[in-house]
Amino acid sequence: MNDTQSTQKHDFIWYVQRARIHSLHHLKLWFIPHHENNHHPHALRPKALKAYSLLLIGVKVATAAFFFVAYPNPAQFAALTESKMIELTNASRTEAGIAALATNSQLTTAAQRKAADMIANNYFAHTSPDG
Repeated sequence: MNDTQSTQKHDFIWYVQRARIHSLHHLKLWFIPHHENNHHPHALRPKALKAYSLLLIGVKVATAAFFFVAYPNPAQFAALTESKMIELTNASRTEAGIAALATNSQLTTAAQRKAADMIANNYFAHTSPDG
């Protein structure tokens, strides 16, 4: 190894060590109370807390917007869920060697009426609050 390579290697190591120390100093300023940050970590200052709040609100709005765009009509999502549930159930039954299920309009109507009653009377159970 000649002197130029040795110097370049030394310079690179020095640069990496300096960058590491600089990064640790910033972490210390942001998270550890000490005299350089007036014993108030930057991460807990009002501006930072406002930024965190805005970020969380933005994520919440973006998530709600995504679901609103992906599933604009809740009834459409329910129909997808119903058909997917029947499909998955029949796949499991076929694997087990059991005959597949077929949809029954009377049972579907009864289930829809039960769901409407639970929503109207604000309960979630097999039996209604009236008994």
